Amino acid sequence: MRGRAEARLTAVARTSPRLARVRVTAQRASAMQNAGACYVELGKYSQALPQLLDAMTLWEELGFQLETIRTGRRLATIHLKTGHLDAGIAKLEETYRALQALGVVNESSLARMEAAEALLAAGRPQTVPNLLRDVAFNFAAEGMMRNARIALAYLHEALASGRVSSDVVRHVRAYLEDLPAHPSARFSPLQ
Repeated sequence: MRGRAEARLTAVARTSPRLARVRVTAQRASAMQNAGACYVELGKYSQALPQLLDAMTLWEELGFQLETIRTGRRLATIHLKTGHLDAGIAKLEETYRALQALGVVNESSLARMEAAEALLAAGRPQTVPNLLRDVAFNFAAEGMMRNARIALAYLHEALASGRVSSDVVRHVRAYLEDLPAHPSARFSPLQ
């Protein structure tokens, strides 16, 4: 019994420094990713880019697949906002497929909606209905699910009537992204 305890202590002593390095690296990657996201929100894309690229490198080194994908989505946004629509659309398509493969339903759907916005803005509406057809969200609270279904019904009605636009998709996406922070907020159609 005593020998097993000593062996476990030895193993812990060997792995503790490595775990500490991983934790510090993950904190650094998270800080860079957050800074990059803030710069994107402020429209400071040239400042966001190095932060996000460094964060992505660190996430990849750590093997944190989900955070690597999330950082990639921010990079796609930079492509779109700086006029590199094809690169942004390609990165968003890669992102939503990767998120979908991991079972991250809400984020995958948000990335699909962002890709649809970009396709509409680029004058390529042909694939948008298929892209948005089975967009789904899953919220634990029933009120949030009801509100999400109302927003998605509005989006699907716009698709069916042929009046879908990047503004409509952006409006619904922004509402759904904000819903967890404001669970009782009612959806209002775009005027």
